[in-house]
Amino acid sequence: MLMFFASDVVVSKGYQNAPALKFSEKGDFVRFRVGQKVYDPRAEENHRWINITVKSFDPALIDRIRKMGLKEGSFISLSGRYDEDVWEDEETKEKRGITSETNRPRISFLDPENTYTVSKFQTGCGIVDIMMHTLERYLTPEGGESDITDRIAEGLLIAVRDAGRRAIANPRDYEARASLMWAGSVSHNDYTGCGRKRLFPVHKLEHELSAFRDEIAHGAGLSVLFPAWALYEMKNDFPRFAQLANRVFGVEMDFHHPERTAREGILTMKRFFEEIGMPTHLAQLGIKPENYAQLAANTVRTVKGPVKSYSALDEQAIIEIYK
Repeated sequence: MLMFFASDVVVSKGYQNAPALKFSEKGDFVRFRVGQKVYDPRAEENHRWINITVKSFDPALIDRIRKMGLKEGSFISLSGRYDEDVWEDEETKEKRGITSETNRPRISFLDPENTYTVSKFQTGCGIVDIMMHTLERYLTPEGGESDITDRIAEGLLIAVRDAGRRAIANPRDYEARASLMWAGSVSHNDYTGCGRKRLFPVHKLEHELSAFRDEIAHGAGLSVLFPAWALYEMKNDFPRFAQLANRVFGVEMDFHHPERTAREGILTMKRFFEEIGMPTHLAQLGIKPENYAQLAANTVRTVKGPVKSYSALDEQAIIEIYK
């Protein structure tokens, strides 16, 4: 969680009119929604309020807030912790991420047995997201070459693919679950991207999908968008996509036509997503062609211009990826 301090913030109803303040049953923490003024040229007077979930464990602050009897519209100074690293605006269908080193725990102790009851679908979503956090570092136009980083990334992708298959087939496979948990940490902590600058274009495309429809899980959106994005962008770096296909998915390298190897690797990964029960078409997410233009416009507006990728993805390019 991100340590939080703010002065003169307004207590608001919160997401979907949830209570502004909520004390835990034991009284050991208080969760509340605070409004933050942000610039928005479309709003009245060029600004509007967004809601951020904050959780405080400070006993003195908890007692102080309880005694203040705060109501909607109250202005306060507070300290606490962010309870979310992604927030979403229900009215505008916007979704934003908070990126900070302080979002990451210093240490955590995890038991794979606690994941035995995770559904196959949510397990699949986790598998996809773990792989994507490495793939988005591996397939980037910015950064120098590093064979060591490549081999680390490729090894992780192979391990996640194999452990993912086992976990889907047998949810109580301890070693498979443990491998996925360890890979999740390694894939998210920048270890598989040493020496490269991350752009994460597929994540930026996906955030608009799951903001548009709450029913869309993040991993499901990624499993749909990655193959489409890769097929669109592979022309800008056939050798890199072909290397991934050969080393991770065992596609025979065609040195005369690396584009063939690259394409087969992408299709092989798409088939893997389908194998573990993940969607690979927008229609499976309830996204219709008539939604494409709005989603593309939302994406470009969110990042304040074309999405940075191998090429600059403007609205028309994003629509082509959707198709």
